[in-house]
Amino acid sequence: MPRLTERGRRALEQIRLIADDASDAGLLARRALDAIDSAVPFDDGSIFGVDHGSRVFNRLLAYRGGEPEALRDWIRDVYLVAREPGAMHYPTLLGSAGGVAAYHEDSDRWLRAPPPPVPSRALREAWRQWESPAGGVVRYGLAHRRRWIAALQLSRLEPAVAFARVSSSSSTGRRQPWPGRSRSA
Repeated sequence: MPRLTERGRRALEQIRLIADDASDAGLLARRALDAIDSAVPFDDGSIFGVDHGSRVFNRLLAYRGGEPEALRDWIRDVYLVAREPGAMHYPTLLGSAGGVAAYHEDSDRWLRAPPPPVPSRALREAWRQWESPAGGVVRYGLAHRRRWIAALQLSRLEPAVAFARVSSSSSTGRRQPWPGRSRSA
């Protein structure tokens, strides 16, 4: 198991304290987003309730960001109607990809999920056409007693501040570049 940075340890401790006062799912989710933001800064974050059997969202528990209309549009137009391709589709991610993945317009920055089998340029153009977050998306399924109960989605809106890996061997918590192409490519 990778070692946590000091920042990560503080956030985990804060989440554990929040979980002790889990009187309301929405309040718990809002507090969790606050704690997560201190460890993994994001521009737009959501926590959804998930129906375990279908792995489909059943409600929005918390949202933190500047564009709630964009989230509503995504839920209505993409999540419920058009569906995202392959491993980006939440029920697929929860069912076969272990419930966690990172996505970006650059296919070399995808983690734990295979990018669509299209040329890099086509992926980048589609990502931009669909107005996906320029800095990428991290999705994480939350389970309790082996049952999916919630899903976390974090987005970075600026391309210059994409999510980066934190090396498990680094006790300093310095961000490490993603594998593949350099950031300037």
